[in-house]
Amino acid sequence: NIQNDNCDITTADIEGPFYIPNSPALSNLIPNNITPNSIIIITGTVYANDCITPIPNATVDIWHANEGEYDKTTNTFINSNYEDDFYRSKINTDNNGNYAFQTILPGKYLNGSYYRPSHIHYKSSYFNSNELTTQIYFDGDTSITTDPWASTPAATNRIITLNLDNNNNLNGVFDIILDI
Repeated sequence: NIQNDNCDITTADIEGPFYIPNSPALSNLIPNNITPNSIIIITGTVYANDCITPIPNATVDIWHANEGEYDKTTNTFINSNYEDDFYRSKINTDNNGNYAFQTILPGKYLNGSYYRPSHIHYKSSYFNSNELTTQIYFDGDTSITTDPWASTPAATNRIITLNLDNNNNLNGVFDIILDI
C-alpha cells in the first residue's frame, strides 16, 4: 500500500496517435508460441487521491506496440501474426481496486533519431470522469535517458521494476492514483 504522506497523483503522459476506443475486455494479451522471458504480468491498484482508498470498477485501458512498431495508417500493430486486439485491452478493477493483465514486453521503435523505450500506454478513469492518460516504462531500459517523455522528472514514479518469477515471467506493479 502507498503511504499517505508520500501521496502523489499519477502523472500524465502523451496518448500518442495509436489509441483505439472500445478495446476488448481481456486480461491475457499473450499470443500463442511466446517464449519465456518475454511475458510480463502487470498488477496494480487504482486509488483515490488520498492514496489509501481503492477505487472499485475503475477503467484501465491499455495498449502498446508489439515487436516495436505501430501501423500508422490503420491504428493497428504491424509485424504481427496475431489479431490487432492482442495488444490492447479495457478492463475494470475488482472490488478492491485491483487490476492485472499479462502481455509481452513491448518492443522499442525508432522515433526520429532515437528509440522510444519499451512502454505501455494507460487511460484510466472512474465512471468516465477524471480520465488520466499516461505511460509506464521499465527500469533499466537504456532508451529512457534519450526519450523526452520518459526522462522527465514527472515520469520517475512511472518507471517500474520487473522481477523474474519461478516461471520465467517478468512481474511488475503499477499503482494508479486518480484525482478523485
